[in-house]
Parts: sequence; structure tokens; C-alpha cells
Amino acid sequence: MSQNLSSGMPRQPWTVRITFVSFLVIAALWLLFSLFVVLGGNVSYFHIGAFRWIMAGLTFLASILLAALGYLLRRRFKPAWYFSVLLLAAMILAGFMDELGLIDYAFIVLYLIPLALLIKDRKWFLKKIG
Repeated sequence: MSQNLSSGMPRQPWTVRITFVSFLVIAALWLLFSLFVVLGGNVSYFHIGAFRWIMAGLTFLASILLAALGYLLRRRFKPAWYFSVLLLAAMILAGFMDELGLIDYAFIVLYLIPLALLIKDRKWFLKKIG
């Protein structure tokens, strides 16, 4: 019943799809923030010069890393699951190391969603295929 007839592989649970989408959403938000910093939208980084470019580069790398992890998770690459859990947990902890504002709380919740779903669906992600 839970088999996909066309490929013989187990069907993806809907929570796994939400995990993939949340990785793409978080990656897109980091990319937007990177562009925001580069274009001088963040006033605190605009006058600092090189620091602005460092911040833009780091946030761009975060977006690429999250998108790559989403792709690798979709391919069920086991190390990607472990790295994703560690990365999301670290991002949540990092969110608490700043002055907590509304955007910090929003990102913490946004990181908690895929983290909880990764843990919930760990058997699907870590199951041997083939």
C-alpha cells in the first residue's frame, strides 16, 4: 500500500516534502538577506566596508549550503541528514546569542520546523535504498 507502483520505492511522507520545502525557503531567505546586505539595505553593515562584503559572502554561503543539503537529503545521502540536524541545531543556538527580536524568533521557529521533521522522519532519511 505504501509502495509507489512506478518505481518500487516507498512513497515520500508528506512531512518529508515539508522538510524539503522548508530547506528551500530558508535557503531563499538567506539569499535574500545576502542581497539585502550587498545592496546596502542593512544600515549597520553599509558603513563598515569590508565587513559588509564578509557578511554578504557568509550569508550567501549559508544559502548555498542549505540548498545543497536539501538536495542531498532528497537523494537520501545519510551524512547530509546528520549534518543537517547539527547545522539546524547550531543555527537555533546561534539565534539565542543575539539580541532577540521578532525576526530572531521567526527564524528560530523556521529552523525548528525542519529540525523536528528531520528527527521525526529519520527512519525514512536513513533507510537503505536499493
